Amino acid sequence: MDSQPILSKTFPPLLVLRSPSVPHFFFFKPQLQAHFHLLDPLDSSEPTHSFLTRHAPSVLALLCVGATPISSETLSLLPSLKLLVASSAGFDHIDLQECRRRGITVTTAGQAFSEDVANFAVGLLIDVL
Repeated sequence: MDSQPILSKTFPPLLVLRSPSVPHFFFFKPQLQAHFHLLDPLDSSEPTHSFLTRHAPSVLALLCVGATPISSETLSLLPSLKLLVASSAGFDHIDLQECRRRGITVTTAGQAFSEDVANFAVGLLIDVL
């Protein structure tokens, strides 16, 4: 296996961390591939820690899909990280104290899913009744 990091010459790298339970093809992957070179450890046969050690030192942005835990240990493997984008609404799976200490900007989906969640809740309630 080549020991050089996989980097695109035309697109900036975007590290994608997701739980193995997240489907292989998350729905916004094609849109991201149009603008970024996606680095996803789950698309590699290499162990995650090894993948991150090899590919992540120059990564500036991280996409956290779902509630994938982002610990201080994970962040320590990303010395150049400046932006962490979480596709979920909450922060409780992200080590915010470490992000704050390192000056990493963190953003989440916030209220983006609120209306859909409310609609599903009403639909489930109607179904139960």
